[in-house]
Amino acid sequence: MRSTNKLISKYLEIYSEAESNTQLPPFWGVLSHCLVIPAYRESWLELQKVWSKLSDDLLIILVANSPDQNNPTTQKMITQARHASNSNSSHGNIDYLTTPCGKKILLVDRCSRPIPVRQGVGMARKIGADIALRLIHNKQIKSACIFNTDADVILPADYFTAGDKLLAHNPVNGQPIAAFVYPFLHQPAPQTEAACYLYEISLCYYVLGLRYAASPYAFSNVGSTIAINASNYAMVRGFPKRTAGEDFYLLNKLAKTGKIHTLETPVIHISGRFSDRVGFGTGLGIEKIHNNNNIGNNNNIRDSNQIPLFYNPVIFDLLKEFLADPTAYADTDSANKQAQNPKIHAWCDSVGLAALIKTRRNQRTTVFAKFIHDWMDGFRTMKFIHYMQDNYYQKIQLTPMLKADFISHLRIENKTDLKTIRNNIQQAVFATKH
Repeated sequence: MRSTNKLISKYLEIYSEAESNTQLPPFWGVLSHCLVIPAYRESWLELQKVWSKLSDDLLIILVANSPDQNNPTTQKMITQARHASNSNSSHGNIDYLTTPCGKKILLVDRCSRPIPVRQGVGMARKIGADIALRLIHNKQIKSACIFNTDADVILPADYFTAGDKLLAHNPVNGQPIAAFVYPFLHQPAPQTEAACYLYEISLCYYVLGLRYAASPYAFSNVGSTIAINASNYAMVRGFPKRTAGEDFYLLNKLAKTGKIHTLETPVIHISGRFSDRVGFGTGLGIEKIHNNNNIGNNNNIRDSNQIPLFYNPVIFDLLKEFLADPTAYADTDSANKQAQNPKIHAWCDSVGLAALIKTRRNQRTTVFAKFIHDWMDGFRTMKFIHYMQDNYYQKIQLTPMLKADFISHLRIENKTDLKTIRNNIQQAVFATKH
């Protein structure tokens, strides 16, 4: 416990954002959980739906942010939040608000003082999570977990229950929990059903492919579904300050400090709306599929089957072969190389793996295994997959994807209906039922 406190204290002293130097109003008492929500160009009316089903024993850390000063939509949201709530106090660019229905909101205004363009949503999440870490460290929040979501979700009433149970038994099977991710379903906007389902199928297919290959990085990376152990958050020095992909890179770092656990319940429902708030992600991904392929809201597989969205499953076979024994590909003996896959060898040569492994070969088994785990991380795994795609195996359409070894055994009830395919593949990732 002492080492954990020291770790968090050091992070807060050296690496945290200025807004984290805050305290809650004394009359709010000690709250059970904290929830961080970045909000850019959002509506106050819609935002309230995010937490409408949650209890009042909760602190909502709302980081209103913009890359341009006084963005009118974000500024309007801030003004409406202040007018619709009781202001308990304020400090600098932070307001402590209580809504008419009893929700306690710590509102951070990073619209009047905009966030640098290149730091974007990553900085917004970091500000909120740093505040949460400070309050957890000061024992003003009971749960030692930083819950993160987005403005386009509706959280279920039992949102905190599964996480609390998981952390009560931490570590799980001898592995400490660094973070956990919730199952999710996208709710399509009108006229975008096919694009939304295809996008979500592609996300889940990727996770199943990694799981088939026995990658330790086989988990989803959706920012609105992540909860982080406070000490692990400090260990990796918080969210990366990026305009997009901050969720992927944070989980990639966290996976090197402990287990990323995938919950089975509850399911988080995410809007399948178009959005250009960040440089890539759900909103742009769905919009790109929709606009580039003109598939509209047709839920039938016929029109959608012309779109090559999915990595060739052979790539996951190659990844599985490599992960089974990475050291074999450091062997320069020509006879041994002839018995191995030349495509994998080509990738290993391109990243200089053989030389790297040779410098580590004399390490203890456990030390070397940790080196391989950390080196072949989620980012480098993605680079492996892209290398194989760029040089050997192009993306494929939906029907051949469904024949992949790790997909074909699933009991998909109707292989001509995109929603059914989405539901069944999502269930395989999270072991959930709809």
